[in-house]
Amino acid sequence: MIVCCDKGNSFTIRLKDIDAPEREQPFASNSRDYLKEMVMDKPIKLIGDKRDKYGRLLVDIMVDGQSVNEIMIAEGMAWRWRYSKSKKMELLEETARDAKKGIWALPESQRIEPWEWRKQRAR
Repeated sequence: MIVCCDKGNSFTIRLKDIDAPEREQPFASNSRDYLKEMVMDKPIKLIGDKRDKYGRLLVDIMVDGQSVNEIMIAEGMAWRWRYSKSKKMELLEETARDAKKGIWALPESQRIEPWEWRKQRAR
């Protein structure tokens, strides 16, 4: 995701602890549209100062005091990133899965983790 600040300097971010469906995957547009709805034209706060190997800033996005990252997982709009150590994200994902929210409502054959999807497409 590319972010632009008031001064016009844009930079690329990655939402910490989540992995959303890839563009060609089932549910990708649902996930993307949900995220857009939460952040477009709203003041956001980015929390994080580390970068990934691609130079993207790893952040938690806050809107109205709420973590967009946590909401995305809680509503089944993304998977918890497979290397996440966050117990809270793990619990939010389990709860969404049990409630069959978002991606968890898809047939199992359509629920391919994004990291597996990327690996399959790299071949």
